[in-house]
Amino acid sequence: MRQLIPAAAPRALLAALSLPIALAGCSSLRVPKAAAVHERRIDLQRAADALIALERPLAAEIAASRSLWPLIDHGLLRRLHRSRRPRVELRSDATLARRLDAAEGAARQLPAQLLAGAEELTGPASGLAGLYALASGLATHSLEALAAAERVGPSAGEATASYLRGNVNMYVADLYDAHFDLSYIGKALRDAYRRMGGQRTFGARLSAAEVARIARFYSPANTRLRPHPWQSFASA
Repeated sequence: MRQLIPAAAPRALLAALSLPIALAGCSSLRVPKAAAVHERRIDLQRAADALIALERPLAAEIAASRSLWPLIDHGLLRRLHRSRRPRVELRSDATLARRLDAAEGAARQLPAQLLAGAEELTGPASGLAGLYALASGLATHSLEALAAAERVGPSAGEATASYLRGNVNMYVADLYDAHFDLSYIGKALRDAYRRMGGQRTFGARLSAAEVARIARFYSPANTRLRPHPWQSFASA
């Protein structure tokens, strides 16, 4: 948890805390531009390698979620809450439960981060890592929450059951957004590769054909869920 420094803290303490920040800023200013660009290219290559390595577990999660998606849409029950406001709930059946289990299991196999030390990536690679982390987190959380809403029984308590079932629309939206975020990774990689010199600069370490193949995997056609859920929510 972040600790706040009281306004009356001694100046010596504030100076000691600010010294490492100042030194870090000075040292970053001394990094030659060529060295910084080189580091960003290496990081982009590392990110591309990690994206390739994640294609198999992601393909399993995408396939499971796509198999589940029509059942979620058809299983959404629109009803009036006690407040007379519409609420979307999940109408369960055996097929939905089975496919939810499969999708939840596939999502749990996804690493939380693109690669070890992802927080230290520089340049465009940092953005790619952020997109992946957001997508992975949303997919895992939303599928776990949907599964919990589908499984919840009387023993969980009325408040818990009401909360899980009453927020189904949010879980469905998060699952959609997870795959939407994945679909941007391909374009972001392709644009960064081109800006940083492309085939002429990276050569065999990261070829244009390899980048194009990665971009096809992380594309709207391959990752997004259809139809969009907002129309279903609006009709609740």
